[in-house]
Amino acid sequence: MKNLFTVPGTLNYTGDIKSEKARIEAIVYDNKSLSREQYESIENVNIEKDPGSVIWINITGIGDKDTVEETGGKFNIHPLILEDILNVGQRPKLETGEGSIFAVMKMVSINEEKTIEFEQVSFYLENNLLITFQEIEGDVFDIVRSRIEENRGIIRRMKADYLFYCLTDVLTDNYFTILEDIDQRIEESEDTITEDISQASIDDIYILKRNTVNLKKYIWPLREIAQLMRRNESGLFSGDLMPYLNDLYDHTVQLINTVENMKEQISALRDIYLTYQSNRMNEIMKVLTIIATIFIPLTFLAGIYGMNFEFMPELSYRWAYPAVWGIMTIVGGGMIVYFRKKKWF
Repeated sequence: MKNLFTVPGTLNYTGDIKSEKARIEAIVYDNKSLSREQYESIENVNIEKDPGSVIWINITGIGDKDTVEETGGKFNIHPLILEDILNVGQRPKLETGEGSIFAVMKMVSINEEKTIEFEQVSFYLENNLLITFQEIEGDVFDIVRSRIEENRGIIRRMKADYLFYCLTDVLTDNYFTILEDIDQRIEESEDTITEDISQASIDDIYILKRNTVNLKKYIWPLREIAQLMRRNESGLFSGDLMPYLNDLYDHTVQLINTVENMKEQISALRDIYLTYQSNRMNEIMKVLTIIATIFIPLTFLAGIYGMNFEFMPELSYRWAYPAVWGIMTIVGGGMIVYFRKKKWF
């Protein structure tokens, strides 16, 4: 958690993943050329290329706050932005500055325990320079890297604003993959409850609910980010990019609608589970009640003739014992027939 008593602009990494040294990769490209290099230090990154080239610097391992601080110094990034980069509890947002854009988004994945994990990804866009900051190795950007390397589509003909759009679009579309997985698990839970309630687990339902709640928390701000990109208050997005930004906005609206529908499905699923369990318990209680009701008069008869008084005339009769058994059988059988006619079981 962010320390509320620190001086604004103080650089403190708030995550749990520590890294001894950040990994720095720089991809510089235009329509005709491409270079992709790894660097030990941000100071070694050479961006003195063709002014028309797009420069994408990806820094992985923001637990190495010295590298983040050096990056801020090299590219004149405001200390408050650097502070937000290291504070991994940030809500997704987009801020525009003078000739720059800073954005925070969440990259989502599902672990082996079927719970959702979020990794913060920060973007700093300035002219034809885009810097991305990640916590750990591995991301969903390989599809964009492949398009750049293979010169597929229009990405090599476009500027850094289009690259920023592509990365945000990939992050957004990745949410659909997660939602598809959740939807499949909802269907499996529905089938389990319908076929065999004893095999269903309320824990699985609550995991699904927690996942959708967490997703909603990070999906809702995506629409605001897409809307701010469409407004283009920074002026960094070209007019040619507007159709793509409108499409991105549509995707965020679709995500919100999908996650809301899933929340309703999971709530209905929970209600169905609880209803099944309640009905099952009622059936058990009904059977136990019927058994207890049948044995009440039988227990009464057994109690009377188990009192061991000396002068009980029935005890001296030869047929008293079988007679009592006959009476008990008739009473019990009669009650069973009566309950059957009432369709109580």
